[in-house]
Amino acid sequence: MDVPATLVQTRRCAGGHAAWWLAGFVALTACVALATSVTAQVQGALAKARAAKMLVVGISGGDAPIAWMSPKDEPLGITLDLCKELIKREGIDKLDVYTMPFSSLIPALTSGRIDFACDTFFPTEKRKQLVDFTDIVFYNSETLIVKKGNPMKIHKLADLAGKSAGSYEGTVWIDWLNDLNKQGAKIGVKAYPAVTELVADVAAGRLNGGILDAVLAAYAVKQNPKLGIELVADYQPREKQANAVALVVRKDSGDLREAFNRMLATMKTDGSLDKVFERYGLVPPSFYLKP
Repeated sequence: MDVPATLVQTRRCAGGHAAWWLAGFVALTACVALATSVTAQVQGALAKARAAKMLVVGISGGDAPIAWMSPKDEPLGITLDLCKELIKREGIDKLDVYTMPFSSLIPALTSGRIDFACDTFFPTEKRKQLVDFTDIVFYNSETLIVKKGNPMKIHKLADLAGKSAGSYEGTVWIDWLNDLNKQGAKIGVKAYPAVTELVADVAAGRLNGGILDAVLAAYAVKQNPKLGIELVADYQPREKQANAVALVVRKDSGDLREAFNRMLATMKTDGSLDKVFERYGLVPPSFYLKP
């Protein structure tokens, strides 16, 4: 791990020995001023980005439509669109994007390898001990998918009683279906290793309903209208508030957090945030933006 410049300067000050008290006092005063100056220089990711004309961000990648890199190395996705808009508004020339495992994003941020985790995080209390969060960007809640045309007239989870339904392995949504069975729903529950298999079975009519991430489902339908599924338009997520997501900054980067929050508030007011979601087929945007 790199040693922060402030720490280097402070250690240099502490290691000096003066012949006279006055000279020592003057030297100490100068060192304190120097350390304060260096601290001001390194704190604040936005100030750093403005000086370098470049904002260094990290994403987990391959996470369409949230954040990913195209085959031509072009940054795409909801959060990267927001980061590109931020640098445009702040007069910064370039967005430098690093792709890494999701679990590496916060360590990369706190160590200074990146200055902004431009990916979506649940703002948990444990994470708040390490980093700061922006305002809530959107709600990545679950949705219910059915065969196109909704032939079984399914609108809520209770409508799955006596039918078949599933989700992918390890999700709380499988637990929800099993809990309904404990109440006598008699749902044929199936857990899938991959979302593609779930979608294929719903489209073919082998499964009456599927529960998955609303953002991923909407984007899949946008990319392939002939997929043979649809999102249940009037489905009401069970725990929408608990699925709020935000971006992450270092604790010394209040300037970046505040600038992002100002931009986000403006985009919500002028409708430009709606357009970002519409670009990726996430309609109506209010489903994702309002609790």
